[in-house]
Amino acid sequence: MGTKQEYLDSLKSLIEQSHTCAAHYLRTQPVLEVFDSTTLWHGDVEVFNLVGHPQASRAYGWRQGESEEFAIVLEIRPVNSPRTAVRASILAELRGKE
Repeated sequence: MGTKQEYLDSLKSLIEQSHTCAAHYLRTQPVLEVFDSTTLWHGDVEVFNLVGHPQASRAYGWRQGESEEFAIVLEIRPVNSPRTAVRASILAELRGKE
């Protein structure tokens, strides 16, 4: 997808359009999620501060899967970090396969 800035701009736009609020890039956080000695997910999570969202002050986003679509998870309990955002996404994906 081009440069890191283009990637961040695309993710920011998607967050703003999807959640009707402003998003401001804060940082990139590497996450490694392992279960039973198996790596479930490994990559960088982009952290954005949100302005104007009624429930969340942060959003977490990254590219996911073979299609490399964006995953976006809002910081709403129990999600409170990049790692818990990845965990929530993994659980949602597993529940979708049931």
